[in-house]
Amino acid sequence: MATLRLPGLGGLGFPGIKRFLMIFIAVGIAVGSALGLKGWAVKNRPVEQVLVAARDIPAYRIITAEDIGYMSLPAGSRQSGAAQEPHQVVGKTALTPIYKGEQILLKKLEDSSLVLAEGERKISVPVDAVGAVGMSINAGDRVDVYWVPQKPENMKESRDLVPGKLLATGAVVVDVKNKNVESLLGEIRASLNTGQSNNRNNNNNDRAPAIVVLKVKESEVAALAGATADGKIVLVKRGGGEGKNESAGGQ
Repeated sequence: MATLRLPGLGGLGFPGIKRFLMIFIAVGIAVGSALGLKGWAVKNRPVEQVLVAARDIPAYRIITAEDIGYMSLPAGSRQSGAAQEPHQVVGKTALTPIYKGEQILLKKLEDSSLVLAEGERKISVPVDAVGAVGMSINAGDRVDVYWVPQKPENMKESRDLVPGKLLATGAVVVDVKNKNVESLLGEIRASLNTGQSNNRNNNNNDRAPAIVVLKVKESEVAALAGATADGKIVLVKRGGGEGKNESAGGQ
């Protein structure tokens, strides 16, 4: 009997070709089954709801409820040390940038003293580099606020001092902005951390502080609101540690 020859199969006879085809079909079925099983596993794998950033969160910003959300991820995807509940995050300050979809590690957060409590208000007052403690203040620092009136024209002797008037005690610095209403806190903190001089802020008028936003007691608002005319605001930094200060409501 003649041997059947097919291109690529050499001199296999019909029984050999039959075995080859059976093996080929079996391998095809196995591969198809494996791919189908993988697709089913991916589609039906267990998932868990993981707390993540709903949008990019810049460094040194207070996190709000709108900044966070939940994402469905494969079970076991939650990172060790990541926040699991909104109350662990909302109201805290981000120490580093947190990007959309990123799990929020607790070590990247710090307690914020910037959230308003009952009886507290936020107010902005004009300030300059000297009055802003030489550009050494940051969000969360506690300061006493003094108003220094303009020197009377009839006061000729330089040794005749014009005493400052204390307007607020233990106010909390929320932000420091330049004349373009841009926050300077990031570069202030970076400069302090690296030990670099802040002179560039003083020499460049666009980067010099012009406004300080403070959290104060409600009873201090009236005096602060009226202190911008005919005088200058001077901040006096208090002890207690940056970012670890008590609220403006306490003494």
